[in-house]
Amino acid sequence: MAHVKLFETFDDANESFDSYLERLNAYYMAMNIGQCEADATAPVRAAADKQKVVHFISCMGRNTYSTLRDLCSPAKLIDKTFDEINKKPFQTEET
Repeated sequence: MAHVKLFETFDDANESFDSYLERLNAYYMAMNIGQCEADATAPVRAAADKQKVVHFISCMGRNTYSTLRDLCSPAKLIDKTFDEINKKPFQTEET
């Protein structure tokens, strides 16, 4: 099993969530996490997305996890897609 260095946790005092997600997505591309061909089958795309979800959950930090967990309840974060869980937190009424 390959060892992947976890991305830093989200710190809302120093960065917007959108900025964090941009850097996280760049990290995913650089580390080949959750990447697949554009014409990949649905199961391959789902498996690639799951890689992003589990890595995101692993590196997001306690406060972010708690916020997302509360926002997704009663569903579990692990059962959401990456797009579903990264659009919920820290959004203002303006977005």
